[in-house]
Amino acid sequence: MLGAIGVLALGACSGTDSTDGVGMSLGDRASIAFDRMVSADNGLEVRRWTVGADPLVVAAAVLPAASGEATDEAMQARLDRNGFRLLRVPLDSLESIRAALGSIISTSSAWHGQILDWREIATRPMELGGQAVFVNGRAVRLEPGTLRLIARAWTTPTLDGPVLYVELVPEYAVTPVGGRARGRNRAPATIVLDPDPMIIELDPAYAYLLVCETPGVRWRTDDPTTGAAAATGAPAVRREVESGAVGPDVDVPRTVGEALLLGRGRGDTGSRDVLILVPRVPAFLEPPTDTPTDPPVAGEDA
Repeated sequence: MLGAIGVLALGACSGTDSTDGVGMSLGDRASIAFDRMVSADNGLEVRRWTVGADPLVVAAAVLPAASGEATDEAMQARLDRNGFRLLRVPLDSLESIRAALGSIISTSSAWHGQILDWREIATRPMELGGQAVFVNGRAVRLEPGTLRLIARAWTTPTLDGPVLYVELVPEYAVTPVGGRARGRNRAPATIVLDPDPMIIELDPAYAYLLVCETPGVRWRTDDPTTGAAAATGAPAVRREVESGAVGPDVDVPRTVGEALLLGRGRGDTGSRDVLILVPRVPAFLEPPTDTPTDPPVAGEDA
């Protein structure tokens, strides 16, 4: 992790800027480069929109703006299994998505930059004891406490340019009973619900929306030239439950994603959170857009 930052820091010294580094020691140049690496334009920004809980409204607002795959198929399947849905959208589409969501109950924004130690980016109090949530298909029973999504994030180079490498882990902080023990404050007992981080690489040309959805539900779009969608010219979005289920419908526990991002439970009441992960990478880390030309061959016109 720190090695990746070191590679970028030293590489940044070779760029052209107002300080050419003449007469400076390697340590001084590396220090300047590291300061630029951890500056306010390099790292992770997390926005939160709290909206009405109707999942179809959320799907209809975000799905038409989705651009390409947000992560690989295996990681997307794991996110889905835990009740998360990750979508990649162009940065300039965020305002239109926000408008399509309708009334926004509340918003917040936090700049995290380079997160080298685990830090919470979303929380949800769980006041009732004995609740169960599904984590990777396994039911976990929770006492009163706080559900958290913690993250680490750092900029790392790739052949296609720098990306923001993000790790996400759900954890649970159990509320101490009584608050004190033997005259000393009792810290909450923290339970890591899934020790294997969910890993995503964020392209700085896009924003990434993390929402919740029941596993087995798929979002579909209809042809905008047919059916009811033809009246508006926009694709109609539907939520469909995948076929293949056997037996009667039962009310199973929520997934960790639903428990974290839903204000109450499943259904159309209450509220739900939309988390927006915005990667920021400064221009001096981006690869050059112009391609070098071959030098002229002797005897040929330049």
